[in-house]
Amino acid sequence: MKHMMCIVIGAFFSVFSFSQVGIGTVAPSSAAVLHLKTANIGIVKFGGFLLPIVTEVQQALIPVTASDDGLLVFVKDVGTGKWCLDIYDAKQDVWRSIKCM
Repeated sequence: MKHMMCIVIGAFFSVFSFSQVGIGTVAPSSAAVLHLKTANIGIVKFGGFLLPIVTEVQQALIPVTASDDGLLVFVKDVGTGKWCLDIYDAKQDVWRSIKCM
């Protein structure tokens, strides 16, 4: 009986638990899946978000599905000269360049 009660209580609390991941913060935003906060050294704030950097061949090998809509990568291919921020468009099943250097 005690075992069953523990399961019921655990299930009850798991329904109300949410998890947000924060890097550089102890209080991540509840609206974000991942909350990144810049680091401070004195009065200088710095930091950035580095996307995965891939070649066009590596990008073509990413096993994307409809649930990966919006996936971002940075394509840096010395062979083809492509340096672009690409986003996966699941509706059309294509990678779209949204910003090229």
